[in-house]
Amino acid sequence: ASKSAVITNTTVEISVPERVFGAVYGTNGSNLNIIRQ
Repeated sequence: ASKSAVITNTTVEISVPERVFGAVYGTNGSNLNIIRQ
């Protein structure tokens, strides 16, 4: 059970940042500026 949890958490940590940062840098940082505000 613990191994499955680790694999799931790792997958989430890898896939989510790629989508989030991809959206941020894809718009030249405009989304990042909104997040900072």
